Amino acid sequence: VKLKVSRSLKLMRSAPVRTRKLARDMLIFWKRVDKEQYELRKKEERDAAEALKREEELREAKRQQQRLNFLLSQTELYSHFMQNKAGESALPDEGSAPEVDDEEDPEEAELKREAFRAAQHAVSQQKRMTNAFDSEIVRLCQSSESGIPTDDSATMEPSKIDLLHPSTMPEQSSVQTPELFKGVLKEYQLKGLQWLVNCYEQGLNGILADEMGLGKTVQAMAFLSHLAEDKNIWGPFLVVAPASVVNNWAEEVIRFCPDLKILPYWGPERVVLRKNINPKRLYRRDASFHILITNYQILVNEEKLLRRVKWQYMVLDEAQAIKSSSSQRWKTLLSFNCRNRLLLTGTPIQNNMAELWALLHFIMPTLFDSHEQFNEWFSKGIEGHAEHGGTLNEHQLSRLHAILKPFMLRRVKIDVIAEMTEKKEEIVPCRLSSRQQIFYQAIKNKISLNELLDGSRGNLNDKKLLSLMNIVMQLRKVCNHPELFERNEGSYYFYFAEIPNSLLPPPFGELQDIHYAGKRNPIVFEIPKLVYERIICNTEIPVDGCGFRNGYINRLFNIFLPSNIHNSAVPESTSRTTSVLPSGAFGFTRLTNLSPVEASFLATSSLFERLVFSATRCKMEYVDEIVDLFLDSEGSDLQLSQYDATKVRAVTRLLLSPKRADSSLLRTKFEIGLSDNPCEALVLSHHDRLVSNIRLLRSTYGFIPPAR
Repeated sequence: VKLKVSRSLKLMRSAPVRTRKLARDMLIFWKRVDKEQYELRKKEERDAAEALKREEELREAKRQQQRLNFLLSQTELYSHFMQNKAGESALPDEGSAPEVDDEEDPEEAELKREAFRAAQHAVSQQKRMTNAFDSEIVRLCQSSESGIPTDDSATMEPSKIDLLHPSTMPEQSSVQTPELFKGVLKEYQLKGLQWLVNCYEQGLNGILADEMGLGKTVQAMAFLSHLAEDKNIWGPFLVVAPASVVNNWAEEVIRFCPDLKILPYWGPERVVLRKNINPKRLYRRDASFHILITNYQILVNEEKLLRRVKWQYMVLDEAQAIKSSSSQRWKTLLSFNCRNRLLLTGTPIQNNMAELWALLHFIMPTLFDSHEQFNEWFSKGIEGHAEHGGTLNEHQLSRLHAILKPFMLRRVKIDVIAEMTEKKEEIVPCRLSSRQQIFYQAIKNKISLNELLDGSRGNLNDKKLLSLMNIVMQLRKVCNHPELFERNEGSYYFYFAEIPNSLLPPPFGELQDIHYAGKRNPIVFEIPKLVYERIICNTEIPVDGCGFRNGYINRLFNIFLPSNIHNSAVPESTSRTTSVLPSGAFGFTRLTNLSPVEASFLATSSLFERLVFSATRCKMEYVDEIVDLFLDSEGSDLQLSQYDATKVRAVTRLLLSPKRADSSLLRTKFEIGLSDNPCEALVLSHHDRLVSNIRLLRSTYGFIPPAR
């Protein structure tokens, strides 16, 4: 009983503790349950929001897809109308609509009917525009100042244009190379000409997208010649090209179409050429010009002047320049009044939808005329919906490219390889000069074999790879010109200074510049008094210290000048055909095999210099052998006479003649070429640097300030 009582008392005392623990556990449990329910509700809300977002995106993607299908259907119907060959009866009436399946979505059916009406309206509008343009051109031709009636038989009447039943690439065509075109077209180029003619007759614009090198420019010029010869349409034609190729266009037109007058409208001369752009004096054969050639920038800048003319044909070379529909260039070109447009490009559109529409609207403005609708379609970013199927698939891309097929002609080189001329490669070796070889070898010596092997295996890190690429750039600079790698600047040989006491410490012991007053020459030279009085005082030459007086006296009294020796040995009146050459006092130099420079050098040099020159002559036998071998092998082809051969040998010896050194002990031969190429000259010799330094020194005398 005592145990039961003690156990009961113990349970009574522990009851509050157990109660508090139970309450705490219940609180923790309900908190966890509330948290789980809160997270579950949040998750459900997020799932609902994501589902709503996906539904909205799917709805937006469907709307975008319907709009794309509307544009595709509209363009396909337009192409169908343009390519229909069955006759006007095959085209549905204005009020008729395409048949719609009962199971088809009503929205889709309405879009299809709207696309049908838009395509039909675009066809009729294009026909009215073309007829109106041709009627206006006929009126301008008849009211021209020339008074010459227009040949109605040659000019295409508006009634002959049939926009509903064209064939952009006819199977058979009677169009041949026009006689005004002074060239020969290849077979594929003739087909391109026939395609251009057929597009023009149907009032269509086109894109000639042949690969680069297949002659797009030649085909365009042949087509313009065809219009002038067969249609009696002498322009005006507008050719717009990049600034780098406008000169090529002008040269090619003059070469292949000499009867077509061009107006090169670029450069400062266009200020004078503007007076020729008068619509009342155009549209005839004797007009001031038939083809106006300009670049894109000038056309945008002078839009008001060029828009006054109704252009028969507009040719845009490198048409990738108008791929952006938001550019000012694209808008300006689209506003020009012209009957047809031709785009020349070697890089047609691939997958960029915005650029594709820009060209589609440019060549078919009556069909793609809804700028706001299309801009809204692209503002959503069709490429941004790739995760939800909003992008274009292969089928849609093929349909888009099929839209351009009736209006674009493209051939690649592999398609016409049989008609192309054989490619010839001619390798012209260009040897490095001696200075370039020294630099090249010095750079190569800094490259280790291990680095080259690691580079071939791809084991180089970024730092080593950058260093190796820098070495390649240095080698390229050496090959282009050695002055790009290292400037060959000579040192100054003269420095006028006062030598101070060497025992004084710096800065008192440093050299101090001497300032001379006026223009006195610090280099003193003496001449006879009689010569000074009779020559210097009686001639109107500068007597300052700039060197003119010394040069004048040297040219006047030195009979051993190379020019004097040359004129004396070979007078200017000597004819090459004469067998006997009259000569003066230095005629004996031809018998000594000395050039005028060598004779002048021997006459004014010291004994030691003459000995060095004689030793140099002994080493020049290999040069004479090389020159004789060259003259024997090439002289007959070059038709060199004995007199010309002597001049070649003299020039060769002149290139290897010894130069004066700074000291008489250093006056040795200075070879300026390699043994395998002795006639090669350096970029700048030490003698040339000495002369330039002397000239620089003389030119500074006039700027020396007065003495302090």
